[in-house]
Amino acid sequence: MTNWRLHEKTPLSRIDNTIWLLDCRSVLRFLRIGFTDNLKGPTLPALLQDLSFSYSLGGTILLGLYLGFMAATLTTGLLADRVGQKFVLILAGICLALGVGGFQQFQFGRFPDPLHYLSRFWTGIS
Repeated sequence: MTNWRLHEKTPLSRIDNTIWLLDCRSVLRFLRIGFTDNLKGPTLPALLQDLSFSYSLGGTILLGLYLGFMAATLTTGLLADRVGQKFVLILAGICLALGVGGFQQFQFGRFPDPLHYLSRFWTGIS
């Protein structure tokens, strides 16, 4: 009968250390995303007062952001499988530029309200 060593301790290799560090970085990134996402609620009154927006407009802005995020979540995996991850990342960067640029133009009064909602949607997609 073979004597199996069930509790043999092996030292961590360089690959194991790299995987452990990547896991820690991923956890910290998700912590940062969750923290900043939860800051939207408490900072919304000050943001609306600073920009002279109503609560309904502020809620609609956040709705556009989350609708864009939902659309991106449902489609980017399939799109990355078909056309490649590099194309999807470039497309996300373009969507982010459109969204931020549209929001900036709205603050200066150059765009009407519907385009403002569209710019937040594009930001959410990225």
